[in-house]
Amino acid sequence: MRAWWSVPFCLVLVSGCLNSSPPPLDPATLPPTEETRDWDGWSKEENLAGRVKGQPMSSSDIERRLIGRVLSGCYPNGDTFSEILGEDGVVRDPRSGDALAQYQIRADQLCFAYPNRPPACYTVSSDRRGLYFYRAGGFGLVASTSCPISE
Repeated sequence: MRAWWSVPFCLVLVSGCLNSSPPPLDPATLPPTEETRDWDGWSKEENLAGRVKGQPMSSSDIERRLIGRVLSGCYPNGDTFSEILGEDGVVRDPRSGDALAQYQIRADQLCFAYPNRPPACYTVSSDRRGLYFYRAGGFGLVASTSCPISE
């Protein structure tokens, strides 16, 4: 059984809390701010592996798998591509042999310089279904040899 005075006491207590503002915050009492380093101690591979399908490829893997071969695939919008990465650093059309662009493999990325476009580098990963090309660092799938592309 409740005491008769408990209900009014609770109401006074609640109304007092609702009508008052919190005490002012003194910045001197706060801990110093510091940069958050969420990924400190993680290797490049651990960060990248969480963003891409398959296994990220090294520069030597990219070279071994792609140089001198026809590379065919598609973009997320369904458009297709087919090109040869020559040993001379030139990207060629496999049907005509025309030079389409320049390429370079560096720092575990495949970089292209097409005319009238800014140069761009891509992280390449592979699994049993194919190759996947991501914006540098694994942010955003841009093409694949496994078509159609499904996320």
